[in-house]
Amino acid sequence: MNKVFNCEGIQGENELTPREYFIDPKKSSETNQQEHLLQNIVIQDEWIYCSEKRSLTYKNQPSVKLREKTALVLNILIERNCNLVKSEEFFQRVWEGRQVSENVLKQSIKELRSYLKDNKKSLIKTIPRKGYRLHANIMYKRRKLPHYETINQTASKTKENDTGIKSKPYTAISSKSEYNFKLVSKHLFSKLIRKILPYQIERMSIVRSITFLLLSLLASTSTYLYLQMNKRVERQSLKVSEIQSKKNFYQDILVRYQNSPKQDRSTLKTILKKSLSQIDAFVGPDAEKIGMLDGLMELYTLSGFYEESQIIVSRIETLIEVLYGPHSRESIKMQFDIINLLIELNHRQEALTLSQTTLKQVQKYHRDNQYLLAKAYYYSGKSHLHCVAPYCNRSESLIIGEQVTRKSLAIYKNILNSNAIEIADTLWLLNWFVWDQSEKIRISEQALNIYKETYGLLHEKTASGLEQLSRTLTFWNQEWELGEKMLLQAFDIRKSLYPNIHPEMAKIHGYLGEHYFMTGQLDTAVHHLKEAIEITTESMGEGNDQNIKNIMLISRSQLYQDNIVDANQWINLALDIIQRHKLTPSDIIYDAVLTTQIRISVARNEKMSLNAIRQAMDSAKNKFRALKYIMLHEYQTMLLLHYSDNSNDKYFENLKRIKNGLTPSNRYLYRTDYKYLKKRAISLCSTISESNCLKIRQAL
Repeated sequence: MNKVFNCEGIQGENELTPREYFIDPKKSSETNQQEHLLQNIVIQDEWIYCSEKRSLTYKNQPSVKLREKTALVLNILIERNCNLVKSEEFFQRVWEGRQVSENVLKQSIKELRSYLKDNKKSLIKTIPRKGYRLHANIMYKRRKLPHYETINQTASKTKENDTGIKSKPYTAISSKSEYNFKLVSKHLFSKLIRKILPYQIERMSIVRSITFLLLSLLASTSTYLYLQMNKRVERQSLKVSEIQSKKNFYQDILVRYQNSPKQDRSTLKTILKKSLSQIDAFVGPDAEKIGMLDGLMELYTLSGFYEESQIIVSRIETLIEVLYGPHSRESIKMQFDIINLLIELNHRQEALTLSQTTLKQVQKYHRDNQYLLAKAYYYSGKSHLHCVAPYCNRSESLIIGEQVTRKSLAIYKNILNSNAIEIADTLWLLNWFVWDQSEKIRISEQALNIYKETYGLLHEKTASGLEQLSRTLTFWNQEWELGEKMLLQAFDIRKSLYPNIHPEMAKIHGYLGEHYFMTGQLDTAVHHLKEAIEITTESMGEGNDQNIKNIMLISRSQLYQDNIVDANQWINLALDIIQRHKLTPSDIIYDAVLTTQIRISVARNEKMSLNAIRQAMDSAKNKFRALKYIMLHEYQTMLLLHYSDNSNDKYFENLKRIKNGLTPSNRYLYRTDYKYLKKRAISLCSTISESNCLKIRQAL
């Protein structure tokens, strides 16, 4: 019997929708589990949700597969239909109490609203500063099993044969009623022994009996090998169909874009959106549909529409599981694409969790596939690189990231040509973990050479290789002119590949802005940093770490040119974005913002109480690496400026540490920063004794 719940008669925010229709406590755990999996949940009479498969289907359209966390959020909303679910409950039940940004919950709600076409936010309602409420008609409906699942359940019941011996069932493994022929052969062979052997021994000699059994075994083995070969051929045929479909789809999109009256980002987005409707109406083979969706996902990604790309990926994942299986090579490769997208969207913790799960799947189901294993190690390394505090312990994450990246490189070198792109990509990634100067330069040059030889000069990977080698030469060797030349080469390549508003252009503008800041060309730095902020805001919104970092550098550029009012406005903008978007930026960026704010306060001659300064200094002692003594120096400067009687030799010791801390490992402490701090320290001589002035000069 179907059971329906709506919001009529619900009183009070904490009244619960009965949970027994999810799980019946009166039934045995086995029966409960079976019946729970046989239930579909109908939402607003339009969407069918299967919590077992995390799939959501709208009318007769293809299903989309929800991310694990998003599915858990939907489960809770359905369970508490019409009632307020506080944000704290989501964090406790979905993220198991881990410290995460509220953005991760907002992202799941945003995805659900997109899937449920809830543009007016009337289905999932936001309760300001409290949480969310689902306001829908919910019907719990038993799901009729597909034919192959019925076969599977029937076969799983153990039966006794005529001799009283229980025979083990075999299992159907796909919707096309394909069987695991290895198990089938074993089943038939055991049956053959029980049924035929006694009769054969009576009528034939022992030798003839053994010969008969061996021939039977050989026949079953040959059948199994033949069917496995057919299966491989069928898989290859599906892949060819998929690739051809993707190629045709690509060409169609590009022709439509080229023939459009206006060729810009908005036009491309409109064309891609219309193409999705075209795919929805397609009734051909699943392999061809996967190819079309894969092409659309790739075009969305290349265009910088990462959120739209993520939605397409979930649909591809569902089709792949049906066609190839949940742990197939195709499914694993799709998970790699999802990890990339999560990294682009700054969903660091989710990317790391998925990469760890995927690596375990490869080790379990594809342990003999060295190429897939190397790729899984590579994506594990990539996600460890991007996972920063407060989501990860940065030191531990870098150690693990380097270990798995080196494992990936070792496997690739063993199975691939020395100029393989996979080797170059892994070298490029390893560069981020290595701290030895000579090794960094060597592997950066090796990766760049492979990109140039394989792809030529006008390719995205060549641009990335130039960027990384440039930053290695400037950060580690102070080869400023050569580094600038390489960055400008990368900039020219990107300009020839992408429109001005593409996220990759934001990345190169950010690198150029940071480079010019380091070399003291502050006006040029501000120009590129503003370009980066404008592009990033257009493509990803203003609430992200890249914008916060670039705004912080603009603020410092203005401060170091004595534009104190402008500097203060920029740093307040960074803090305002963090507060408005409830961001949890990486600790190192957030502390760099706070350091800049304190530096501006000193320049504005703002006075803190002596007790407040001492408390702030105690708090700063817990900061990470260089940030500890950089922030301490700012507070010690306040002491020297306003409470000179309380200053001590720690101020001069810290000056020495700052000078010695000008190393690549100390992010956001540049020579430009040091020059400003040096100039400021010397200017304080007029307010203190000559002996202290002498100590400052000696320290610097």
